[in-house]
Amino acid sequence: MKYKFYFLYLLLSFISIHLSAQGENNNWYFEYGYHIDFNSNPPVLSNNSGIYAWESTASVSDASGNVLFYTIGSRIWDRNGNEMPNANGLSGNGPVINGVPIGSGRQSVQIIANPVDPHQYYVFVGSADQEVPGPVYYHLVDMRLNGGNGDVVATQKNVMILPKGSTEYTAVAYGGACNTFWFIIAGNFEYNYGLHAFKVDRNGVDPIPVISYPMLSGLSIPGHLKISATNGLTYYRTNLGIVRVQFDNLSGVFSNFELIPNTHAYGSLELSPNENLLYAVGVSTDPYLSPVWQYNLQLYPDLNAIGASGVQVAAMKPWDIRTAPDGQVYMIDVERIIRVKNPDVPAPGNILDTFHSFPPPYLVGYPVLGAAFLPRIAPDTSWIGSRMLDTVICEGDSILMASPRQGVAYYRWNTGVETIQTTARQPGTYWVYSYTYDCEVYIDTFILKTLGAEFDLGLDTSLCRGQKLTLDAAQAGADHYQWSTGATGARLIVGYEGTYWVQVKVGNCLFVDSITVTVVDADFAIDQQDTLICEGDKIQLNAHSKIGSAITWNTGINGNTIEVTEPGTYTASTQNYCGTQQDSVTISKASCDCEPVFPTAFTPNGDGLNDVFLALLKPSCVFKAYEFTIYNRYGNVVYSGKQSGLGWDGTYSNFKPADPGVYTYTLKVKDLFDNTKTYKGNVVLAR
Repeated sequence: MKYKFYFLYLLLSFISIHLSAQGENNNWYFEYGYHIDFNSNPPVLSNNSGIYAWESTASVSDASGNVLFYTIGSRIWDRNGNEMPNANGLSGNGPVINGVPIGSGRQSVQIIANPVDPHQYYVFVGSADQEVPGPVYYHLVDMRLNGGNGDVVATQKNVMILPKGSTEYTAVAYGGACNTFWFIIAGNFEYNYGLHAFKVDRNGVDPIPVISYPMLSGLSIPGHLKISATNGLTYYRTNLGIVRVQFDNLSGVFSNFELIPNTHAYGSLELSPNENLLYAVGVSTDPYLSPVWQYNLQLYPDLNAIGASGVQVAAMKPWDIRTAPDGQVYMIDVERIIRVKNPDVPAPGNILDTFHSFPPPYLVGYPVLGAAFLPRIAPDTSWIGSRMLDTVICEGDSILMASPRQGVAYYRWNTGVETIQTTARQPGTYWVYSYTYDCEVYIDTFILKTLGAEFDLGLDTSLCRGQKLTLDAAQAGADHYQWSTGATGARLIVGYEGTYWVQVKVGNCLFVDSITVTVVDADFAIDQQDTLICEGDKIQLNAHSKIGSAITWNTGINGNTIEVTEPGTYTASTQNYCGTQQDSVTISKASCDCEPVFPTAFTPNGDGLNDVFLALLKPSCVFKAYEFTIYNRYGNVVYSGKQSGLGWDGTYSNFKPADPGVYTYTLKVKDLFDNTKTYKGNVVLAR
């Protein structure tokens, strides 16, 4: 193993402020107490939250994935599972049963970040179908309240933006300007099923919506909306099927309503991460199944081809589909959560597995995995300010560069890093683009230069015992050399095993390189020892070279292994940079017909007849292991021997004659091939 270490003598000071990657969607809350945490891999499902919902929910976490709050619109819980103090009496997403809103709206709740305050969030909530006339409200949550656990702003709750005519289906989309969002809700028949888009920007929530009318003949049941966060393409589930719509994020207008023929539309819609595929809960002739269909959106503009591309991905009765931070698509019904592990792959190439199965009596309502939150994104505008910062580091070192702009909304380095700081190792020009919450943009540039020299001790190496190696660290301009052995010259001759390092000081930079030297004893051996084989049998001989060179046998065979059936001496040899090595093994033959015979009685009376009890074996029998044990009727060992041909003479260990009676014996043997046999029986000792 070789390592190169670099040390910087020159002290450099930089701002150190941490801003993690986006994790705002890392926590999902649904049904009665369920929570999926995507901060770990694999994600963890638990049932210890405060959520209580029949259907729609929403949640938001900070950029590091720490949950801030979760809601059904009419109730809001903080990160600790406690309802926020001022969240009482909230309207929307009912109905209210026994004094408690149950959250029965299908897609009724959305959370949008306040564009001008990073600590505030709008909670938009529509009405469930059971609630007439179907108004729409929003509440404002400020995370600085309630000791940092968040609370509803007293003057900003139950703010009605639509008095009637809403459906259960809402969505959110990015606006075209910096830190601008749209809250969208599908109107019912009272609004000719118009899609209402409310702008949310630095001025707050615009109470006057932009209304777009589908103008689709026969439309009577609006449904789920899925809006692409990248290009505004929208997929709208209706009683007619799935409709493709273009959303203009500058004007808030939906246009070009195109019905995709022969699409199976019943429930939720979700895009694959690359947005080339659409997943849709469809219909089935089986009342207990609503298959999940997959459609190929790359076939556009051929709408008929998109409809014909539908393939069933999963046969279940899911109530919701959602793409998770881990890039997989999760589907939930009352019995289980199934996920598509490779959702960008067209069916039938998808890999599905069961993430979790709910025990009977299963889930109670119509579980929804929660609305996705849209994090803030960088503005599309020209820069208004910049700084130039030069830095010098030692060659091979790294440095943590930080933007001089603190407390802004977004950072992006030309390396792709989206935090306030980035680590740089290579010389060159680095810039960081940042913008404030009021859309002021800055580009700050760093010119990174290096100082130092190049030298290399080489790769880790091996020496044959007795060889020498010269390590060369000579470099022009070096002020000082220091070796691990204490030597101070530019070169070092070594012949022993170990790790050698050198420090080379050039100006204010100190460079360190190391090399590990291994001394090789060119060991070569045949793994097997001299041994016996049974007549008619064979044995495999294996030779190995520590250096890994080619092996030749005296039989003419090349390779590490040969198989022999005849007795004799077998020699293997090899040649390498350490010379020639060889080893030999002698193989002999032996009889292996070795079944023992046991007398049923013996008389140890000194008359020379049957005085010793032993296993009777052929003289040619050879064992690797032999263990002969005799027990009295109490299970005590009275004799134990490990050599064939020997047995028990009927006395105890103190040479006292054993009592007449029945004794039990066991014989365990291991033959030349490590086969083990055990023999058991009884013998009578008579006197």
